[in-house]
Amino acid sequence: MPVSHVSRAQYFKFDVSLLEQLACPVCFGRLELAASGSQIVCLECRRAYPLIDGIPVLIPERAGHSNGQMSSTEEKRLRNLSGVSGKTAR
Repeated sequence: MPVSHVSRAQYFKFDVSLLEQLACPVCFGRLELAASGSQIVCLECRRAYPLIDGIPVLIPERAGHSNGQMSSTEEKRLRNLSGVSGKTAR
């Protein structure tokens, strides 16, 4: 039976101590809770992952970018993962 005097936001609050155990699934960078408290942000690639009912959704396709740009390090890493070297294939 749910406790009626506890708000949903308080009941599903994200435990910030978990950030020490989590990493960005794309670049493996350190994560930080955003000031809004509604998402966690990667300090390396700046992807912003939503928090839904206090649970971080670390699915790259669901992430936004906190500044709309990807770092040059992340661009290089993604190019290496995809096998794109900047040269055309023959």
